[in-house]
Amino acid sequence: MENLNEKYSIAIVPSNEIVSLIKSYKDLLASNIGSYKSRNAMAHITIKEIFANEKELELTIKQLQRCCNSFQPFSVRCTHFNSYPSNKTIFIEPDSDSKKSLIEVMKKIQKTTTIKSNHIGSDPHISIGRGIQKFDEALAILNFPLDINLIVDSITIRKFNPEIKQYEIYKTIPFLSLPNQEPQQMSLF
Repeated sequence: MENLNEKYSIAIVPSNEIVSLIKSYKDLLASNIGSYKSRNAMAHITIKEIFANEKELELTIKQLQRCCNSFQPFSVRCTHFNSYPSNKTIFIEPDSDSKKSLIEVMKKIQKTTTIKSNHIGSDPHISIGRGIQKFDEALAILNFPLDINLIVDSITIRKFNPEIKQYEIYKTIPFLSLPNQEPQQMSLF
């Protein structure tokens, strides 16, 4: 019998130091307003969420490895919090140059992986909380400047654990800075 599909997330996960720093912001918020959605989620930037069986996941990992072979590590700078008022979400936003670099990598990964996605990230950010009931109060608490610099040198496949209702790191795929091996369109003239 074929394995049932499991839920995975392809994401950029910062270093443990940055993950801890962002957790401290979530803790600060929770100590002032109480619990909220995404409170316990590890800091990450979502690229794509998928459902896959073992065979599909294996193919996806190979596609990701091939794609990441030619990626060069790059720096991302985040200087402020931002929000989506329509769904009461607060997040850490990369600066405009960092956002361009992230979008380029995200699009290439989304295009390279052939498995169907139930969610594709299009606006790179690190969520602090979603559906925050005390939204205005939360915005006031997190009204301070940031200067977070992270190095993006890999992507991570995270597997959803239904018991804790959180994603856990399943596999990390490093950027290898190798020459691009993709076939190039040749011109006849």
